[in-house]
Amino acid sequence: GEEASVPGASRGKIGGLVCRMFKDAMVAKSEEVSFSAPSLRDGNFPEPTEKEFVLRVMARRPASTSTPSPQMMRVIIKKDEFRILGAFTEDVIFT
Repeated sequence: GEEASVPGASRGKIGGLVCRMFKDAMVAKSEEVSFSAPSLRDGNFPEPTEKEFVLRVMARRPASTSTPSPQMMRVIIKKDEFRILGAFTEDVIFT
């Protein structure tokens, strides 16, 4: 699916509901396995196992007169792993 902007991020009304939905799902899942999950009951998410950063931009490539085209770079950082992915496009029609 496509990404969607959430007004106010996690501090907004919609973002708060999304965070609560994930927290409730994690609590429900942990209660199926074990009743000792204090970090989930106090409203905090568990420590992340990885972090992901996505950069998106429209840029004129290869020349400043080219039509702007989408560029994307993704970085995934884990404890013992670092991955970087790039998807770059350029205007191939020169007028």
